[in-house]
Amino acid sequence: MKRASGLAFFSLIIISAVIVVLMVAESSYPIRPTSTQPDTKPVSIQVPAQNLKDVNEIKYVKMVNETLGFEIYAKGLRRTTDGGKTWGSLTYPELTFGEFFNGLVIDFSSPKAGWIAVGSSDEPSTIVLHTDDGGDNWVITRLSNITGIISLDFIDDEHGWLLANTQGGAMGSFEVELYATTDGGNHWSEIMDAKADLQTPGSLPFAGHKSGMNFQDSQNGWSTGGIGSSDDLWLYETNDGGHTWKTQDIPYPPTIAKLYAYPYTSPPKFFSSNEGIFKATFHGEEDNSGKVAFYSTTDSGKSWTPSRPITVIGPFVSDFVSLEEGWVIDKNGIRSTIDGGKHWTKITPNVEFTGIEDLNLISSTVGFVTTFIPARDKSSQDIWKLYKTKDGGHSWLEISLIP
Repeated sequence: MKRASGLAFFSLIIISAVIVVLMVAESSYPIRPTSTQPDTKPVSIQVPAQNLKDVNEIKYVKMVNETLGFEIYAKGLRRTTDGGKTWGSLTYPELTFGEFFNGLVIDFSSPKAGWIAVGSSDEPSTIVLHTDDGGDNWVITRLSNITGIISLDFIDDEHGWLLANTQGGAMGSFEVELYATTDGGNHWSEIMDAKADLQTPGSLPFAGHKSGMNFQDSQNGWSTGGIGSSDDLWLYETNDGGHTWKTQDIPYPPTIAKLYAYPYTSPPKFFSSNEGIFKATFHGEEDNSGKVAFYSTTDSGKSWTPSRPITVIGPFVSDFVSLEEGWVIDKNGIRSTIDGGKHWTKITPNVEFTGIEDLNLISSTVGFVTTFIPARDKSSQDIWKLYKTKDGGHSWLEISLIP
């Protein structure tokens, strides 16, 4: 991880733990290996698009960069290498993600090295795909007893971390587990439990919906989220690669009262070893509205400074390409900043985004927007659309998702 209105929207946005990013590295702490022995045999899965007759509807669309992107289906995936002008087929019969996804994350550490993790509600398992050639070939890892995916991140070709949610949970809380790999995702080991009845020392709390994790380096990282009934800003930090966590105190924006604000934080995005940014969403004063502030750091996350909050209407998305340049898109259109959120400029696009799902900024002028409209009934299909801009958000071109 979206689609709601009013108070329900900002409560549900807390309930949906979205997939974001985490980094960790090896340490001297003991780790428990999973019981799963993954299939690590590289498999070439390139199939001509015209032979793909039995693929179900699209389940997810993601552009990795300006040219590379993927469509995920219940059976397999397809890839574009030219920015969506053409889509080839990447699938094979034995790879079945399942009809009901329980979290899906795509993470590329470079244009060649990438991973796709898909949790399944059909059965208690997760599939992790790894490519080191931009998607021509994939290594398949199947993990049992991991049902839901929140976050996935690799700091290089070998070292990565996966944050999974388990079946346990309660109102305002759910259980999570953190896994690590040192061989590119072929084998995973559990390094942290945050369950109601089983918690490793110094783990994340059971309370709170976790939106994800992000690490600046092999040792220092943050976990974000929120508790629907709390006005506390939910930010936890680790300094030992994710084994132990502690709260990090950050200030409220001066213009937001700490009363019924119900903040919800999202994982930081770092642009250098020192500079990073994350967003915090607060409940609004009016129906279907909220406030969002962007917290920036210039000292590697030791301290965070909030921007001036702005009002957002309904579901919204945001992304930054640097500490200064970023966009916010909501029902009222696009706003851009070039000074880290101190000031915003309104942009009126040539299209209206219905069911906005994701924003991926490539540069200050180039970006992608993904929209999603769920099926009305069993006889209809979900509708995904992908748009691209090359002029800073003023004009958008819809990219065909049909081969």
